[in-house]
Amino acid sequence: MKRISQNIIRQATLSVGLATALGIGGQVFAQAVYPTADAAAEALVSSIATGDQDKLKHVLGADFHRYVPRDSVSQDDVYAFLAAWSQRHEVVGTSETSAALVVGQHDWSFPAPIVKSRQGWRFDVREGAREMQHRRIDRNEFAAIQTLQVLCAAQERYRSSVGQGKAAERIVSREGQYDGLYWDPAGQSSPQSPLTDDALVMGPDVPADAALHGYRYAILLPADETGCAFAAWPARYGQSGVNSFVIGRDGTIRERDFGRAATIKDYQRVGQANSSWTQAVP
Repeated sequence: MKRISQNIIRQATLSVGLATALGIGGQVFAQAVYPTADAAAEALVSSIATGDQDKLKHVLGADFHRYVPRDSVSQDDVYAFLAAWSQRHEVVGTSETSAALVVGQHDWSFPAPIVKSRQGWRFDVREGAREMQHRRIDRNEFAAIQTLQVLCAAQERYRSSVGQGKAAERIVSREGQYDGLYWDPAGQSSPQSPLTDDALVMGPDVPADAALHGYRYAILLPADETGCAFAAWPARYGQSGVNSFVIGRDGTIRERDFGRAATIKDYQRVGQANSSWTQAVP
C-alpha cells in the first residue's frame, strides 16, 4: 500500500463528495466540447457556482441525474470546491490531449480529466468515475489502519479499567454487560466506554452499506494479554477497499490482498502471520 498523507485523505474525501454531487457515476452522453481545456473548466465552475442544472447537463451530459438522484447532492462539498477554486485554480496539461483541473492550496485535482478529441475539449466522466473509486479506496484503507490503532488503544483502556487486567473479547458488549469495548451508557453511574458508538458499525456482520469506512472489523482470538489482535477487511471487495489488514501486540499492521472478498476465517493469528502478509505503510 502506498504512503498516504493527511492531505491526500482530505482531497480524496472532497473528490468523492463533489464527484457524487456532480453525477460522476457512469457514462453520460451529449456532452459539450470546448475550444480549450480552460474553457471547459470555466464552464464547469460556472455551472456549479450558479447551481444551474441545465449548464451542468451541457458540461457533463444530459442524463447525469440518471446516475445520481438530485437529493444526493451535498452542498457542503460544492462549497468546499468553490472555496478551493477561489484560493487557487489552474488547468495543468498532463499530455498533448489531456489536462487536469487543479484547485486549492493543496493542489486537489478534479477526478475527471479534460480530454481533447477532434471536436474539442470535454470532461472524461468515465475516467473520472474510475479515479473517484481509486481515491475512495485509498481513503478507506487509510481509515481502516487508523481504526485498528484506535481498537488497540481501546483495549489498553479497557484492561486498565473495567477489564481489571483482562482484555475484552468483543467489540460491542452484550446487553447490560461490560464485556466488550463499547456499551450503551445506560445512566450516569455507567463507566465510560473505551470506544464511541462507531463500534456499532464495526462488526463482522454489519451490513455493507453501514460498515465504518467501508470495512468490517473483528477481534482475533485467542489473543495475548494485550488484546491487541484485530482484523479489518473490505465490506465490498474492490469497491470499498482491496487490502485486508491485521494488527498485533507490537502495533505492527500487516496487509494482504486476497484477490476476493475475505471473511474472518481467512485470518491467521497475528503472531503467526507469514510471508503472505506484508507490512502496511500508513
